[in-house]
Formats: sequence, C-alpha cells, structure tokens
Amino acid sequence: MPMPDPKHYKDIADRYWESADILVGTVHEASAFAAYHAFESIGAAWLRHLGRTVPQKHASKLRDFASQSKRRLRASLAIGELALLLQGLRNALLYPFLSNAGYRVPRQALTPAEARRLVSRVGGIIRQVSNNL
Repeated sequence: MPMPDPKHYKDIADRYWESADILVGTVHEASAFAAYHAFESIGAAWLRHLGRTVPQKHASKLRDFASQSKRRLRASLAIGELALLLQGLRNALLYPFLSNAGYRVPRQALTPAEARRLVSRVGGIIRQVSNNL
C-alpha cells in the first residue's frame, strides 16, 4: 500500500495548529494537545518528504523527526528539544496523571502561559519545515 504524500500530513499539521491557536485562550490543555498533534504531523510530512516510512508509535515518530532533521533543517535543535518535551507531555494532556501532589487532570499538566508558548514554538517549526518541503 502506498504511503501518504507529505502534503497530506502538512494539511493535518496546519489544521491542528490552527485549532491549537484558537483554543489556547479557553481550553489550554486541548490547545497544547492539538499543538502536539500538529508537531507530530509536520514531522510525518518531513519523514515522507525524505521518502521514509512514518512509524506508527508516537515516540518513534518524534524520535525519527528529530533524527532526520539534523543537518537538514536550521530548526533541528528546536525540533529535538520540542520532541523531548512533547513526548513527556502527551499522555498528561489526555489522561489523569500521578504527580508528587497526587493525581492531577490534564488541565494541570501545564499553565495557560506554557500552552501559549508551546503553540507558538510549534507554529515556528511548522513554518520552517513547510518552507523545506
């Protein structure tokens, strides 16, 4: 079965980033998760652009995106940093999680200001990668 074209993944990234930008002022945890998905999708677009298969596992997608951006994209350091941050944050944005203070819910995973910063950083990565597709 043929793999999707990079433009399919780019379209998903663009739409989820738009959703993240809309939600950031109201439901910041949903905004942060939409930003996560946008980042993962632009990573998949980059992998397909290079002719690579997109892994099904979330952590593998992020790792491969970071790895395949080295020496190819100016934003490779930022991509690597965001991949690490988002891999650790993903499930906390979706499910109750255990912290030092007991169980917390997704809206407590990060502050609205942190979500806003995350959305902005992901938008910058999407723009940079899009310019190289």
